[in-house]
Amino acid sequence: MIDQNLEACVNLVQKQNKEDILKNVLAGKCHILSGKSQEDKVQIYQWVEYAESMSSHKLTYAEEVNSYLASRTFIVGHSITAADVVMAAALQPFIKSLHITPETQWELCHLVRWFQLIQHLLNTSQISYFRKVLYL
Repeated sequence: MIDQNLEACVNLVQKQNKEDILKNVLAGKCHILSGKSQEDKVQIYQWVEYAESMSSHKLTYAEEVNSYLASRTFIVGHSITAADVVMAAALQPFIKSLHITPETQWELCHLVRWFQLIQHLLNTSQISYFRKVLYL
């Protein structure tokens, strides 16, 4: 079940373009997705840029994110941020195209765990919406 503050933030963000999303999230208007510190905001911005740079070779990116998530629950900080939403949107088509075998689940176990958590926190249609808004 989606938290009411998170739901309100997602609804606000859904009405904006990419530049406004970044501006509002990083300005703290959507505090639940903006991280706890200035350092978090910088990292969120870097992850949004990283998501935009992802090419058609998403396996390489997925492996990098999988390694990064080995000791983390969320991409930035200790709660969901815009970085998680943007990366989930960017990686959703790749993850959906995977034939999740035991071997794949083992090789990308941190990515699969994280993606399932983000899906649980946000419903899948919201992740799809972010893909459209962010042109991923």
